[in-house]
Amino acid sequence: MKKAFLLWILLLSSCFVMAEKVFVDGIYYNLISENTAEVTYNGDEEDGWMYFSPDELYVGDVVVPASFVYDSKFYQVTTIGESAFAGSKNMYSLTLPASISTIKDAPFSLCLSLSSINVSSENELYFSQNGILYERRNNRVSIFFVPRNIQGDVELNERITTIPSSAFQSTNITTITIPENVTSIGDGAFYNCQYLSEIFFNQKVKTIGVQAFGKCNSLMIVTIPESVEKIEKSAFLSCSNLIYPIFKEGLVSIGEMAFYDCGNIVAVNLPSTLQSIGNKAFDRCENLKQIQNNSSLVLTAGSDENGSVAKYVDEIIQKEEETVLSDFLLNIISSDCGSLQAEFDINTVIEYDSLLWDLGDGNYRKNVERFNYTYQSSGVYSPIVYLWKNKKETKVTKEYAVNVKEIPSAKFSYENSDFIVPASVVLINESTFSNLEKLQYEWYVDDKILSSEKNFVLNENERGFRNVLLKVIAENGCEDVYEEDILIKNEGEFEFVDYESCQHDEGEETCEYRIGDNTLIVYGKIESYCGGDVYTAEIIDKGDTLEVKTYRNLMRNITTCMCLFDYEISIPNFYKESCVVVFNGKKINVGEEQTSVSEIKNDSFVKIRKDADNHNVIIKMSDENISDYTYDIISEVGKKINGGRILRKTTVLNFSASNGIYFIRVYKDGELIAIQKILN
Repeated sequence: MKKAFLLWILLLSSCFVMAEKVFVDGIYYNLISENTAEVTYNGDEEDGWMYFSPDELYVGDVVVPASFVYDSKFYQVTTIGESAFAGSKNMYSLTLPASISTIKDAPFSLCLSLSSINVSSENELYFSQNGILYERRNNRVSIFFVPRNIQGDVELNERITTIPSSAFQSTNITTITIPENVTSIGDGAFYNCQYLSEIFFNQKVKTIGVQAFGKCNSLMIVTIPESVEKIEKSAFLSCSNLIYPIFKEGLVSIGEMAFYDCGNIVAVNLPSTLQSIGNKAFDRCENLKQIQNNSSLVLTAGSDENGSVAKYVDEIIQKEEETVLSDFLLNIISSDCGSLQAEFDINTVIEYDSLLWDLGDGNYRKNVERFNYTYQSSGVYSPIVYLWKNKKETKVTKEYAVNVKEIPSAKFSYENSDFIVPASVVLINESTFSNLEKLQYEWYVDDKILSSEKNFVLNENERGFRNVLLKVIAENGCEDVYEEDILIKNEGEFEFVDYESCQHDEGEETCEYRIGDNTLIVYGKIESYCGGDVYTAEIIDKGDTLEVKTYRNLMRNITTCMCLFDYEISIPNFYKESCVVVFNGKKINVGEEQTSVSEIKNDSFVKIRKDADNHNVIIKMSDENISDYTYDIISEVGKKINGGRILRKTTVLNFSASNGIYFIRVYKDGELIAIQKILN
């Protein structure tokens, strides 16, 4: 009886050890206690995930919730179970909640399409950055998992101290920057990264692990920093396009087969600190023809000793030999009018203390052995490279090696713009060229070619605009085009800016300016209300004066014309002594019969502007004697709304409750000196 009771207690206590599997909202769970659950997979545990059918795997963008309800019970999701998402080749992204505190072994195996993992910012143990999953424990940060489909340029969290084994294996990354705190790169960390073309090491890495960069076939140049003491076995195995592995002082050992089967390496430099090279480290590097040997190792051409580094060489430069840069590679990649792209390369493996390129156009590059550069100004340039080693300078110059095609200039000028019929306009192409000869000129007026000379005289007998275009063609095939519109005017003509934007009641004309021959008429109505009647004005140019004709219209309630573009119309009392009309900065003093035209003086003491909130207008005075100034506010139909004497150097006018078009006018001793249109 006692044994049966103990057996019953044992079964009761283990009821949640035999976890129940449930399926809720697209996620499979094991219920691991009365109120917690772990994410798991579908299928039979006995067979393992490798035998799951496609419909048993996770697909798309998967979001794991923090909790769920099953059979009327609440469960918190705390765990990602072993192999939970394994084999889900069509899962693209995964989002984890703050409640996750445990991630078991191999949950993401063969998730080949997974490109990012995202973790709630409230999770205390795990976080994500740029799609990579990190773990933080005991105040240390480490990479937990890198999605297999991560691509492009990768930036890692600055707090990590190591890159774990196989972390980025077979991913599609293109560049990697090793953070400042990383001291070791694990075995196979970047193995078979076929698109990895650049590695930016820090100055603290000491060890590069076994096969860390093996089969990275896009690598061409790798600079191992001074901090690295050991390159492990097969670290750069079969990097088929690697040309230059550059070793710095501080490297002690190169492991067995470290650069095995890197068939495109052409040269290496062995630093003085190097003590050993492992077996076959450089075997099958058939193009390795030159060695700069600064180490104490004794090298023999054709020998398999010292890692086969000298097996294929034509030349071994020993450390006691003086190294001199005798030439450099200059290759023109592309050339166009006004620009040229060139490739620069010192074209050798050579030790130096400092390196400087003088590109000949005022630009420089320092301590860069190879680069592309674009010249963006025409001319002939002589690039120079300076190299210093043990305080000795080597200088190599390529005289006049870069010739950037010069672009001619078609820009032309003329003496003034006040051309009155009949007009004779002298157009001068003033550009000078240092290297161009046999230039061709094509002068066009209104799309008709009229001359092939360098300079051109345009004779016109009729008013109007003329489009003048000059095309200049150089013997090198480069050309330039420049054009201007030139206005030929009648004598006494008064200029306007063409403008169309008025809206009238049905039957009214669109308001516009039109320039007629010898007569300027403002079409549409310039209207003002005088005692309830509407007055219409027609302004006619008569040489030195403008005539203003007025017409009384007894019809009421006609919409006022809104033609208020860069000018003010103020005709509130047309039959009194005078009023003022201002067009384009000219003041027209209007009487009943004739008008006279005078310039408005620009008074630099007055600035009128709207504030940033667009509700206030600010009048700012720089004249100390502000008592001479007054202002008024005029509505769009010429009605004075407000005004007074200016009492402060900064006057603020509140327009927050007003809408429409207004004019702010400032007077000095009664004379109009400044006008500003305000659209509120």
